[in-house]
Amino acid sequence: MVNNLLAITGFVAIVVAWGHYLSLIPPEKVPARPVSHSTGMSVGLMLIITALLRAVDVGDPLALPIMLTLFGAMMVALFFYLMMTASLPDSQLAVRVGDQLPSFQAMDHTGMMVDSAAWGGQRILLKFFRGSW
Repeated sequence: MVNNLLAITGFVAIVVAWGHYLSLIPPEKVPARPVSHSTGMSVGLMLIITALLRAVDVGDPLALPIMLTLFGAMMVALFFYLMMTASLPDSQLAVRVGDQLPSFQAMDHTGMMVDSAAWGGQRILLKFFRGSW
């Protein structure tokens, strides 16, 4: 019983950390370094693994701890993978403040194709976002 409670608590910690992080995306308030989210997921994963190891030691039924360990480990692994691949180091930026705008074409929020050459001589502000999932 204690092992199942540990597993459930750990899994809930992972889901809450994921849910909170995802809720920050639409209002564009995602932290550059999601320390609290990473910590919450790590603690959740440790609780689930502890429950699994205790269940093996005591001989309790393993179905729930195994299932939650697998799902929790996949969720945490995906989160850390996305955090490692999402950032763009400043050294790789091709344009600096004050540089001329490189020529490009892209779709705007209405789906119309926009050409940067049409903005020649104007002051502009470009805002890039990941979009909505």
